[in-house]
Amino acid sequence: MEWEFKLTDAESEDSSNESKQAAPEQFNQLELNDLVRDLDLFKQAAEILASRLNEKHVLHSSAKVSCFRKRDEELFLSFFKEEKQLVYCEDVPGLLSQLDIPSYNPEE
Repeated sequence: MEWEFKLTDAESEDSSNESKQAAPEQFNQLELNDLVRDLDLFKQAAEILASRLNEKHVLHSSAKVSCFRKRDEELFLSFFKEEKQLVYCEDVPGLLSQLDIPSYNPEE
């Protein structure tokens, strides 16, 4: 004997709404970058977070997990200069601007 179950219209509609809600909204690269910045995560922690989000399929396929490996080089390296054995910040106002610190008083 074979059993056959039929859903009522209301049950069918509830079932389709649940499947629509079950799919999570995925983070794109900009949203992931914002989340990492808001949480103030270091490179390694940011990469772990991105990897875990990717495993749970909440990271958009265009978002890169590895983008955090060299973010300090891309964001901050240009503000520094190395001469012989000395490394110094060549553009303090630019660095502070990059860090979202709006005012700069060189005498402080």
